[in-house]
Amino acid sequence: EQNRTEHYYYLLNNNLNFYILQISKAFKFLSASILLQKFFSNKKLIFELSQFNQNFNFARNIYLNVFNKYQKESSIMKEQIKNFYLLLIILSLIALFLISCDNKNKTGTEGRTLSYYAGNWWGKASGETAEENILTINGDSSITLKIGDEIIIPSTSVTRVSDTNYIASYYNSTVNVSTKFTFNFSSDTQGKLIMEITQGSTSQSSTIDITKK
Repeated sequence: EQNRTEHYYYLLNNNLNFYILQISKAFKFLSASILLQKFFSNKKLIFELSQFNQNFNFARNIYLNVFNKYQKESSIMKEQIKNFYLLLIILSLIALFLISCDNKNKTGTEGRTLSYYAGNWWGKASGETAEENILTINGDSSITLKIGDEIIIPSTSVTRVSDTNYIASYYNSTVNVSTKFTFNFSSDTQGKLIMEITQGSTSQSSTIDITKK
Protein backbone atom coordinates (compact mmCIF):
# COMPACT_ATOMS: atom_id res chain seq x y z
CA GLU A 1 0.00 0.00 0.00
CA GLN A 2 2.82 2.38 0.80
CA ASN A 3 4.57 1.63 -2.50
CA ARG A 4 1.39 2.39 -4.42
CA THR A 5 1.05 5.71 -2.67
CA GLU A 6 4.66 6.69 -3.45
CA HIS A 7 4.20 5.66 -7.06
CA TYR A 8 1.03 7.74 -7.27
CA TYR A 9 2.78 10.81 -5.88
CA TYR A 10 5.66 10.26 -8.28
CA LEU A 11 3.37 10.20 -11.34
CA LEU A 12 1.45 13.22 -10.07
CA ASN A 13 4.67 15.14 -9.59
CA ASN A 14 5.92 14.32 -13.10
CA ASN A 15 2.61 15.31 -14.67
CA LEU A 16 2.61 18.55 -12.70
CA ASN A 17 6.13 19.38 -13.89
CA PHE A 18 5.11 18.61 -17.46
CA TYR A 19 2.07 20.91 -17.27
CA ILE A 20 4.13 23.68 -15.68
CA LEU A 21 6.68 23.39 -18.51
CA GLN A 22 3.96 23.54 -21.16
CA ILE A 23 2.33 26.52 -19.49
CA SER A 24 5.73 28.27 -19.34
CA LYS A 25 6.28 27.67 -23.06
CA ALA A 26 2.81 28.97 -23.80
CA PHE A 27 3.47 32.15 -21.81
CA LYS A 28 6.82 32.65 -23.60
CA PHE A 29 5.17 32.18 -26.98
CA LEU A 30 2.39 34.54 -26.00
CA SER A 31 4.90 37.13 -24.78
CA ALA A 32 6.89 36.85 -28.00
CA SER A 33 3.72 37.19 -30.04
CA ILE A 34 2.67 40.25 -28.08
CA LEU A 35 6.11 41.85 -28.49
CA LEU A 36 6.15 41.05 -32.21
CA GLN A 37 2.66 42.48 -32.58
CA LYS A 38 3.70 45.64 -30.74
CA PHE A 39 6.79 45.90 -32.93
CA PHE A 40 4.82 45.73 -36.17
CA SER A 41 2.20 48.11 -34.80
CA ASN A 42 4.91 50.72 -34.04
CA LYS A 43 5.10 52.41 -37.45
CA LYS A 44 7.61 55.03 -36.29
CA LEU A 45 10.05 52.36 -35.18
CA ILE A 46 9.62 50.47 -38.46
CA PHE A 47 10.18 53.68 -40.45
CA GLU A 48 13.33 54.50 -38.48
CA LEU A 49 14.68 51.01 -39.01
CA SER A 50 13.89 51.28 -42.72
CA GLN A 51 15.70 54.61 -42.93
CA PHE A 52 18.65 53.15 -41.06
CA ASN A 53 18.78 50.26 -43.50
CA GLN A 54 18.69 52.63 -46.50
CA ASN A 55 21.41 54.85 -45.03
CA PHE A 56 23.51 51.81 -44.25
CA ASN A 57 23.19 50.52 -47.82
CA PHE A 58 24.01 53.98 -49.21
CA ALA A 59 27.09 54.29 -47.02
CA ARG A 60 28.16 50.78 -47.94
CA ASN A 61 27.85 51.55 -51.67
CA ILE A 62 29.89 54.74 -51.28
CA TYR A 63 32.56 52.85 -49.37
CA LEU A 64 32.70 50.11 -52.01
CA ASN A 65 32.94 52.65 -54.83
CA VAL A 66 35.72 54.56 -53.09
CA PHE A 67 37.53 51.34 -52.22
CA ASN A 68 37.32 50.06 -55.80
CA LYS A 69 38.47 53.41 -57.18
CA TYR A 70 41.38 53.47 -54.75
CA GLN A 71 42.32 49.95 -55.74
CA LYS A 72 42.35 50.93 -59.43
CA GLU A 73 44.30 54.12 -58.77
CA SER A 74 46.71 52.22 -56.57
CA SER A 75 47.32 49.68 -59.33
CA ILE A 76 47.87 52.45 -61.88
CA MET A 77 50.22 54.28 -59.51
CA LYS A 78 52.22 51.12 -58.85
CA GLU A 79 52.56 50.56 -62.60
CA GLN A 80 53.67 54.17 -63.13
CA ILE A 81 56.24 53.90 -60.32
CA LYS A 82 57.53 50.67 -61.84
CA ASN A 83 57.87 52.33 -65.25
CA PHE A 84 59.61 55.34 -63.66
CA TYR A 85 62.21 53.16 -61.95
CA LEU A 86 62.74 51.20 -65.17
CA LEU A 87 63.28 54.44 -67.10
CA LEU A 88 65.65 55.69 -64.39
CA ILE A 89 67.71 52.50 -64.62
CA ILE A 90 67.90 52.77 -68.43
CA LEU A 91 68.97 56.42 -68.26
CA SER A 92 71.61 55.56 -65.63
CA LEU A 93 73.01 52.81 -67.85
CA ILE A 94 73.11 55.18 -70.84
CA ALA A 95 74.87 57.82 -68.72
CA LEU A 96 77.44 55.29 -67.49
CA PHE A 97 78.02 54.13 -71.07
CA LEU A 98 78.55 57.70 -72.30
CA ILE A 99 80.90 58.47 -69.40
CA SER A 100 82.85 55.31 -70.14
CA CYS A 101 83.16 56.24 -73.82
CA ASP A 102 84.19 59.77 -72.89
CA ASN A 103 86.87 58.46 -70.55
CA LYS A 104 88.18 56.18 -73.29
CA ASN A 105 88.35 59.10 -75.69
CA LYS A 106 90.16 61.21 -73.11
CA THR A 107 92.58 58.38 -72.44
CA GLY A 108 93.28 58.11 -76.13
CA THR A 109 93.73 61.83 -76.72
CA GLU A 110 95.18 63.15 -73.47
CA GLY A 111 96.96 60.13 -72.08
CA ARG A 112 100.12 60.61 -74.12
CA THR A 113 102.23 63.63 -73.26
CA LEU A 114 105.66 64.68 -74.43
CA SER A 115 107.13 62.61 -71.59
CA TYR A 116 106.25 59.55 -73.70
CA TYR A 117 109.32 60.43 -75.77
CA ALA A 118 111.56 61.11 -72.75
CA GLY A 119 115.27 60.60 -73.36
CA ASN A 120 118.27 62.10 -75.12
CA TRP A 121 117.70 63.19 -78.70
CA TRP A 122 120.51 63.64 -81.16
CA GLY A 123 120.74 65.62 -84.37
CA LYS A 124 122.91 67.79 -86.58
CA ALA A 125 122.57 71.43 -85.64
CA SER A 126 122.68 74.01 -88.41
CA GLY A 127 126.23 74.23 -89.80
CA GLU A 128 127.40 71.08 -87.99
CA THR A 129 128.54 67.84 -89.65
CA ALA A 130 128.33 65.50 -86.65
CA GLU A 131 125.34 64.56 -84.54
CA GLU A 132 125.16 66.01 -81.08
CA ASN A 133 122.88 65.60 -78.10
CA ILE A 134 120.91 68.72 -78.90
CA LEU A 135 118.08 68.22 -76.43
CA THR A 136 116.69 66.04 -73.67
CA ILE A 137 113.00 65.41 -73.11
CA ASN A 138 112.46 64.96 -69.38
CA GLY A 139 109.98 62.73 -67.55
CA ASP A 140 107.83 65.70 -66.54
CA SER A 141 107.48 66.78 -70.22
CA SER A 142 109.92 69.65 -69.79
CA ILE A 143 112.72 70.10 -72.36
CA THR A 144 116.41 70.78 -71.83
CA LEU A 145 117.93 72.44 -74.90
CA LYS A 146 121.66 71.95 -75.43
CA ILE A 147 122.21 74.10 -78.49
CA GLY A 148 124.58 76.77 -77.28
CA ASP A 149 123.69 77.71 -73.73
CA GLU A 150 121.62 75.11 -71.89
CA ILE A 151 117.98 76.20 -71.64
CA ILE A 152 115.13 74.53 -69.79
CA ILE A 153 111.64 74.88 -71.24
CA PRO A 154 109.02 74.01 -68.58
CA SER A 155 106.16 71.62 -69.34
CA THR A 156 103.72 74.52 -68.99
CA SER A 157 105.20 75.96 -72.18
CA VAL A 158 104.56 72.71 -74.09
CA THR A 159 101.32 72.26 -76.03
CA ARG A 160 100.10 68.91 -77.26
CA VAL A 161 98.65 68.91 -80.77
CA SER A 162 98.44 65.15 -81.23
CA ASP A 163 100.20 61.99 -80.09
CA THR A 164 103.06 62.72 -82.49
CA ASN A 165 102.98 66.51 -82.65
CA TYR A 166 103.98 68.95 -79.88
CA ILE A 167 104.81 72.65 -79.80
CA ALA A 168 107.08 74.33 -77.24
CA SER A 169 107.82 78.03 -76.92
CA TYR A 170 110.60 80.01 -75.32
CA TYR A 171 111.10 83.75 -74.97
CA ASN A 172 114.42 85.39 -74.14
CA SER A 173 113.60 88.82 -72.77
CA THR A 174 117.27 89.84 -72.68
CA VAL A 175 117.63 89.84 -76.45
CA ASN A 176 113.89 89.97 -77.24
CA VAL A 177 113.93 86.67 -79.12
CA SER A 178 111.01 84.23 -79.34
CA THR A 179 111.64 80.66 -80.38
CA LYS A 180 109.00 78.14 -81.38
CA PHE A 181 109.92 74.43 -81.34
CA THR A 182 107.70 72.04 -83.27
CA PHE A 183 108.21 68.31 -82.69
CA ASN A 184 106.93 65.88 -85.32
CA PHE A 185 107.62 62.26 -84.32
CA SER A 186 107.49 59.56 -86.97
CA SER A 187 108.23 56.80 -84.43
CA ASP A 188 109.25 56.41 -80.81
CA THR A 189 112.89 57.05 -81.77
CA GLN A 190 112.67 59.18 -84.92
CA GLY A 191 111.32 62.64 -85.68
CA LYS A 192 111.90 66.18 -86.87
CA LEU A 193 112.45 69.37 -84.91
CA ILE A 194 111.41 72.62 -86.56
CA MET A 195 112.82 75.75 -84.93
CA GLU A 196 111.33 79.16 -85.76
CA ILE A 197 113.29 82.09 -84.34
CA THR A 198 111.66 85.51 -84.32
CA GLN A 199 113.32 88.77 -83.34
CA GLY A 200 111.27 91.86 -83.93
CA SER A 201 109.89 91.60 -87.45
CA THR A 202 112.55 89.15 -88.58
CA SER A 203 112.12 85.37 -88.38
CA GLN A 204 113.95 82.35 -89.68
CA SER A 205 113.20 78.63 -89.63
CA SER A 206 115.32 75.49 -89.69
CA THR A 207 114.52 71.77 -89.58
CA ILE A 208 116.64 69.13 -87.83
CA ASP A 209 116.24 65.36 -88.05
CA ILE A 210 116.38 63.96 -84.51
CA THR A 211 117.01 60.45 -83.22
CA LYS A 212 116.60 59.08 -79.73
CA LYS A 213 119.71 57.35 -78.38
